[in-house]
Amino acid sequence: MTIPIPLLDRSSAVGDEGRPRAASLAVASFVVALLVVAGGFAIGQPDLLLSLGSVTGLAGAGLALLDRERFVHLLAGHCLFVWFGAPLSLLVVFAPLAGRVGIAVDGFALALFGLAMTWGNAGTRTHLSDGLSASTLTFAAAILWLVGFAAVAVGLAIAELSVEALVGQSSAAGGLASLFVVAAYAGAGIAVAIRWLPIRQLTPRSRRPAVERRVAAVRRYALGTIAVAVLSLLAISLIRASGGFERLEGTVPAAGFSALSSPFVVWPAVTVGTVGILAGAVALTLRRLARDSDPASAERLAAVIAGFVLAVATVVAAALVAVSPLVGVMTLLAVLAAPLALVVCVAILVLAIDIGVLPDRASGAAVAAFGLVISAVGFARISVPLTFACVAVALLVWDLSSFGFGVTAELGRIPETRRLELVHAVVGVGVTVAVVVALTAVDTFRTSVFAGVGGTVPAVVACLGALALLGTLRG
Repeated sequence: MTIPIPLLDRSSAVGDEGRPRAASLAVASFVVALLVVAGGFAIGQPDLLLSLGSVTGLAGAGLALLDRERFVHLLAGHCLFVWFGAPLSLLVVFAPLAGRVGIAVDGFALALFGLAMTWGNAGTRTHLSDGLSASTLTFAAAILWLVGFAAVAVGLAIAELSVEALVGQSSAAGGLASLFVVAAYAGAGIAVAIRWLPIRQLTPRSRRPAVERRVAAVRRYALGTIAVAVLSLLAISLIRASGGFERLEGTVPAAGFSALSSPFVVWPAVTVGTVGILAGAVALTLRRLARDSDPASAERLAAVIAGFVLAVATVVAAALVAVSPLVGVMTLLAVLAAPLALVVCVAILVLAIDIGVLPDRASGAAVAAFGLVISAVGFARISVPLTFACVAVALLVWDLSSFGFGVTAELGRIPETRRLELVHAVVGVGVTVAVVVALTAVDTFRTSVFAGVGGTVPAVVACLGALALLGTLRG
């Protein structure tokens, strides 16, 4: 039995110009993971790989799913990419403000995300353009949801004032009128909900005939309640105009008429009607968005659903302001800025590919290598061996990726090239370890013999070591 989950790769993705083969990428990922673990212990965060890897991996998986045709896959792609890519982008933008530790973490996040892009074959301009479209649509949908929430809040405030006017009517005409008004409103809410909610579609096929009969009966009762309530209101108006309620008010205590419009009668009916109308309106909106079968319609619907969660998170953050103003304001700013940061970061990646800074087919590997170089800058005054290791592993990742591309382009996907890739990867890892150990030994000798020399020497040694490593790896 197969498991119906979105697949992150296809056999056709590994062709003449496909992604780096699995062996080369697996070795590169393993080395980067070890480096992130070592860096996490150096800065006092031993769980750095777990925290960064989960976010970057899910964001990369979402980016890889954005080119699928089925709606379930598109929805999963939008949700994963936006929900996890937004905080990742916020980290990338604001982590350098925390100092060298923030710069190091920032680089590791970029490196892991680049590897995730490469694993999902999502490092092309087409995928990044899909990511830019998805993040923009989701951000716009979240703004529209917030506008809708504000409109609903205003409507509920007006409705509350109207309901308060209906509650506690002491006259016979007022009590009966309040009762029939809320009854008509509740019937209208039930009728709208039954009309637009996908009750039949969510019912198993074997039970659909019985459910359809019950739904039809409830619809008749709701419409009948509305008709009776409207006719009763007309009758009350005529009786009141003719003075027929004066004798009734003289014989029945006022408390009896007040009970007809008590809060225990009015508020439950109003709640049923409001929930029914809102549920029907949401269901109708989603149906309108999903009416067309074209991919653009499915993408819009997925963005609307993903944006709903962002809008809810914004509302929750705004509610925290009343509990703790500082925490609430910081959370609200983070929730609002994260999707915008995602749009900006993806747009920068697309622009970098357009102007030739990043290679189109290998942007994931390039982002990973660039991230490790940034981490090297962050570790410059924290740990010299980690600085050398970041530079060396950056070159190793790029070499393994380019070698995997070359093998795939020359031999295609039919020949078995795993042994060839592993031999090259083992040699590359061995050279990388040797160069890092040699550079560390040279720096240790420098600090012990030339202790009074300034900080320029380590930078020069690091650059010479990087050049030596690059020449060794590239032959």
